[in-house]
Amino acid sequence: MKESMGESLHKLMHSYRGKMREAAAQAGLSIPVSHIRSLKCIKNIKNCSARDIAERLSLDKSQVTRVLKELNCANYVKKIRSPDNHRSQLLSLTKTGDELLESLMILDQAAIKSMTQNLSEQQIENFIHIAQTMTNNLHPSPSPNEIKDPLMSRPQPRELTVIRKSSITTNMLRVTLGGENIHTIPENQTGGYVKLIFAREEQKPLIRTYTIRHQRADEIDIDFVLHEDGGPASSWAKQAQPNDTILVGGPGPKKTIEESSDWKILIGDMTALPAISVNLEELSQDAKGYALLEVMSEDDIQPLKHPAGIELKWIVNPHSGENSNVLLDQIQSLAWPQGSVSVWAACEFSGMRALRSFFKNNTNVEKENLYISSYWKLGSNEDQHKEVKRIDTEEAL
Repeated sequence: MKESMGESLHKLMHSYRGKMREAAAQAGLSIPVSHIRSLKCIKNIKNCSARDIAERLSLDKSQVTRVLKELNCANYVKKIRSPDNHRSQLLSLTKTGDELLESLMILDQAAIKSMTQNLSEQQIENFIHIAQTMTNNLHPSPSPNEIKDPLMSRPQPRELTVIRKSSITTNMLRVTLGGENIHTIPENQTGGYVKLIFAREEQKPLIRTYTIRHQRADEIDIDFVLHEDGGPASSWAKQAQPNDTILVGGPGPKKTIEESSDWKILIGDMTALPAISVNLEELSQDAKGYALLEVMSEDDIQPLKHPAGIELKWIVNPHSGENSNVLLDQIQSLAWPQGSVSVWAACEFSGMRALRSFFKNNTNVEKENLYISSYWKLGSNEDQHKEVKRIDTEEAL
């Protein structure tokens, strides 16, 4: 059977990263790929800042902050005050960091030499040209007329119109949004997030974050979990009627599971189900692993498109958030797979902390293969949860 382009790219990336991990381990250099890429950025970008790294590597600010803190603690990176703005800090490699990167580049060249054996110079040159063209097709550079002031580059909120509603399960409602401003949301945003903005008289607007479950040319779908004591977003969704409008900010980037690992484990409650559903749909068809999905009732179990090698395990829990170990207990009951593992997890705050502790202290999941986040906190609104989450992130670094 002829192999698809996606499968070929996946195998190449997986083999290359595996070779680099193996060579680094043999050389006694234990450092995650995300840290290596950050070191390269600091080496190659003049007056490099944390923001430069985030933009170059398409990482969010919290990820870059964590990586830089660890590199700084290991004495690989130092911070220097910007000569142009004393409130800003630039990044530089220490002598130890420079020596480490030099050693890693030697390993990198050895891996490339092994990978390109039996290929002619012309074949290698053609491959580089094709790879660059494909990358540019996915991330085209703006023309000079399209380049905007960085302060103005963030998409402005737009008003979208309710097209229709549909019940997905007993406790999940889908609202389809469209209207004349739908074109302001770029293509390929399925799995990204948007900010729903609820205006209040003489008060700061309420903002709630939701995943784009589907995107079509003129519509997007947003799935809402329905609660008896629902907040402003789910209450709005239940009451919304066609032609109602809502202010929508974003979109923000999607969070996807690392695909280079041998096994995948996705974990989440109903708030994370839209994002997990997108992840499952976009995995390669030969992916193996588990998806542990916590729902409020058996009626909330829904059919999901997924690779045959990913086993779906549904956990019914009508009192989500009250027991922080519900998902952890299920993880611990699994037969832990052989080979490298990547994890994507999102749920209530206390459950997230229990999972994070387990994966960091009781497994060999590499840092760059672990995405874990809390989407809500029992007894807190989104603003309160955001502050608790910020403090927790800083303490966990």
